[in-house]
Amino acid sequence: MKTIKIFLASSEELAPEREKFTDLVCRLNKLFKGRGLELDLEKWEYFDSSVSPNPDKQDDYNEILKECEMCLVIFWRRFGRFTEKEFNIARQQFIEGKNPRKIYVFFKNLDKEDVITDELKTFKENVYNHYGHFYCKFANVDKLKLEFLLQLELYQKGLLGEKAIEVRQEHVYVDNEAVADLNNIPFASNNDGFRKMQAELKELKVEITDMQAELEKKQQKLERKKAKMEKEPDDEDYREEFEETKEEVDALVDKLQMKLNRKNELEKEFDREQQSLFNTARRITELRGQKISGRMARAIEAFEDGDAQRADAILDEAERDADEALADIRTAKQLGLQSLEELILKASVKMANDTISIEERVSETRSIYEKADNLALEVGFDKKKYAKLLRNYGLFLEKRDRIKALEVFGRQVKLLEEIYGTNNIYLARAYDDMARIWKQNTSEHDLTEAWMLLEKALGIQNMHLGTMHADVAKTYYLMGEVQIKRLQYEEAEVCIGKAIDICENTVGKMNLTTALAYRAMGTLQKILYNDNKDKKFYDEAVKNNFLAIEILETVEGTDHEDTLISYNNLANLFRVAGKYEEALDLHKKSLAIKERVLGYYHFSTAIEYNNLGIVFHDKNDYDDALNCFFKSLEIKENLFKDENYSFSLSYKRIGITYSAMGNKKEAQKYLLKALDIRKRMLKEDDPRIEQIQEELDKCNNNAVF
Repeated sequence: MKTIKIFLASSEELAPEREKFTDLVCRLNKLFKGRGLELDLEKWEYFDSSVSPNPDKQDDYNEILKECEMCLVIFWRRFGRFTEKEFNIARQQFIEGKNPRKIYVFFKNLDKEDVITDELKTFKENVYNHYGHFYCKFANVDKLKLEFLLQLELYQKGLLGEKAIEVRQEHVYVDNEAVADLNNIPFASNNDGFRKMQAELKELKVEITDMQAELEKKQQKLERKKAKMEKEPDDEDYREEFEETKEEVDALVDKLQMKLNRKNELEKEFDREQQSLFNTARRITELRGQKISGRMARAIEAFEDGDAQRADAILDEAERDADEALADIRTAKQLGLQSLEELILKASVKMANDTISIEERVSETRSIYEKADNLALEVGFDKKKYAKLLRNYGLFLEKRDRIKALEVFGRQVKLLEEIYGTNNIYLARAYDDMARIWKQNTSEHDLTEAWMLLEKALGIQNMHLGTMHADVAKTYYLMGEVQIKRLQYEEAEVCIGKAIDICENTVGKMNLTTALAYRAMGTLQKILYNDNKDKKFYDEAVKNNFLAIEILETVEGTDHEDTLISYNNLANLFRVAGKYEEALDLHKKSLAIKERVLGYYHFSTAIEYNNLGIVFHDKNDYDDALNCFFKSLEIKENLFKDENYSFSLSYKRIGITYSAMGNKKEAQKYLLKALDIRKRMLKEDDPRIEQIQEELDKCNNNAVF
C-alpha cells in the first residue's frame, strides 16, 4: 500500500473549502484502497490543540510540511503570513529535490465586492511571472475537487490506471461514484454547445412527459370508443368516432417516437461533448506547474471559461509558429519548445472542436501530431514529456495506421527504458499497447510478438502491483485474445477466466476491464459453439456479451468503440443462430456510429463492413455482400502501406461470394490472393491455409461460367 501525505495550507476564511476537501480525501481512501493507494491529509486544525515544545506553533506545521509528498496552497482574499511561509518552505524544499515533490497553487475566484490585499496581488503576479507556475482558479468546491483529482491521477497513473476518473451524465466519477457536478465547472457549464444540448434535452424530456400523458388520455378515450362500437356494431357514428380517435392516437405515437429518437441521439452527442471537454481539461492539468507562454495561458483561460472555439482559434498561431520552427530550427529553438507544448494541447482541443467534421478533425489532428513529433526531435524535448507525447500519438494512430503506431510505441519504449530502466511500470503499459496492435493480425509472427510483449508486461506488473490488480487483469484478457487467434482455446479460457476473477475481486462488475474480459469470454464461447454446435456455449456467449454491453454502455457510453465491438459480437451470434434481421440491425447501427465518430477510413469501420457483408452473404444477398466486402478492402488498402494479413480475409470473402454467384474466374482470382498471403504469413500446417484450398476446390468443381 502506497501512502501519500498531503499538506493543505490556506487561511481561515477558506474553512468550508478545507472541510469539503477533507471529505473528498476520506471518500477517495475508500475508493482507492483496492488500487493500493492511501491519502494522509495534514492541515493546521489537526495540530491546534496539541501540546508542543516549540514557542511558535507554526514551526510544528513546517516540520509536518517537510514530511509531505504533496502540498496544496489555497488563497482567496487574504495572504496570511503563515500560508506565505508554508509556500516558501515548500518551494525551497522542492528546489532541493526534497518533499514536497508536488506543489499546487489554487486561487478562489473573487466577486465584484471582494477586496484582496496588496501582498496577495503581488504574489499572484509572481506565481506566473517569477515562479513560472500556471495556477488554478476555482469558483466553487467542485472545480477544486476536479483539479485535485486530475493532478492526483497524473501523479499516480501507474497505480490508479487510466479509467479511475471519468466523466459522464454531467458528473465526474471516481470508480463509478459521482464526486463533482459538471454544471458547477465553467469549461462545461459556460460552453455554448454543452448548454444548448443540455437545454434541448431538458425541453425534450418535458415535451415527452407531456406527450406521454396526453397519449395515455387519448388511449383511454380510444378504449371507451372501442367499447361503445363493439356494443353497438351497426352504429356508424360510434365507428366514425372510434376511427377518428384512433387516427389521433396513431399520429401522437409517431410524433412521440420522433421526439424519443431525437432525445436518444442528443444524449449520445452530449456524452461525446462532455468527454471531449474532459480530455482537454486532462491535458491542461499536465501544464500546471510549468512555465507556459502567454498565448497558451490565454487559450487555457478561454477553454476553462467555456469557449473551446476561441481556444482553438488562439492556438492556430501555435501551428504557424511550428511550421516556421521546422523550417529553421537553429534560430527558432526556443520558439519551437514553446510551440511544441501548444501543439500538444491543440491536438486535444482540435478533437474537442465539434464545429468541424470527424474526418477533418482526425486528419488535422494527425498533421498536428506529426508536426509535434518532428519538432520534438529537433529541439531536444524533455524525455518524460516526449514519452507522453509518443504514447498519445500512438493511441491516436492505433486503429488508423498500425504500422506507424507500432513505430511510435517502439520509440516510446526506448525512451522509457532510458528514463526509468527496464522494469518500470510504465513499460508494462507500453507493452500492452503494442501487444494490442500486434494481436489484430493472425499471422504466427504477429501473435508471437504480442504474446512475448504481454509476458513482459505481466512480469513487471507482478513485481510492482502484485497478482490482484486491474492492470494484471487487462494483460490476462489480452493474452486470452491472443490464444483465441492461435486456436489455443483451453489456454485462452484460463487466461480470460483469471482476468474475470481478478476484476470481480478488485474493481468489481461496473468497470471497463471487467467488461472487456466478459466480452473476450463471449468471443471464445461463440467460437466453441461454431465448432460443436453445443447450445450451452451459445447461451453463455449471449449472456457474456450482454453483460459486457450493459457495463460498457454505462461506463463508456453507446458511441464508444469498445461498446460497438460488443454490439458487433452480439450481431455475429444472431447471425450464427439464423437471426439475420436482428444481426443486420445491430451491424447497421454500429456502422452508422463508427462512420460518424471514427470516420470512414478507420480499421474498425472496415471490420464492420466485413461483418455486414457476411450477414448479406448468408441471406444470399450477394450483390450487397460484395459491395460491403469491397468497401472493407478499400479501407484496409488506404490504412496499410504494406500487405497485411487482414487483406486475406477480404480476398477470401470476395472469392467465396463470387463462387456462390457462379463467377469462377473472379472467385479463383481472389481466393488465390488469399492463399498466397496465408502461405507467406502462417505456419505450413495452419488450418486456415487449408480453408482457402478447400474453397478453391469447391470453386473448381461447382462454379458456373
